[in-house]
Amino acid sequence: MHRARPGELLYSGWSTFSFPSGHSTVNVALYGFLAFIIARDLHPAWRLVVALGAAILIFLIASSRLYLGAHWFSDVIGGLAFGAAWLALLGLSYLQRQVGRIEPKGLFVAGRSALILFGGLNIYGSHAIDIDRYAVKATTPTMAATDW
Repeated sequence: MHRARPGELLYSGWSTFSFPSGHSTVNVALYGFLAFIIARDLHPAWRLVVALGAAILIFLIASSRLYLGAHWFSDVIGGLAFGAAWLALLGLSYLQRQVGRIEPKGLFVAGRSALILFGGLNIYGSHAIDIDRYAVKATTPTMAATDW
């Protein structure tokens, strides 16, 4: 749990630790559960479309953590597994409740609105820091002529 990240990415606090990938965990639970709720009352052919859409989004986010050098491969796999466990618990607890029908269109509008609002606030507050954090830092090694 207290494993260092692959590179110097200027994280602080709990974020300095690498395992498991929080992005992978949260996105499996969030988008997996949203897909579960949306697809529950759809025709089986559309369920596959919703599940594939969520899986592609989750895969892209997990892959971005590797591409940006923010996590090791095992961190991402651990995060996906932990998120899948949370998703299973959420799904089972949801099936145990007596709930009314949720309109997929209303859920889509609410989710999109929340994503735009809170995503916009997050980008507004931390975009400059993130650009610096993930910028390619190319260094050219130099050597004195006497050392050559």
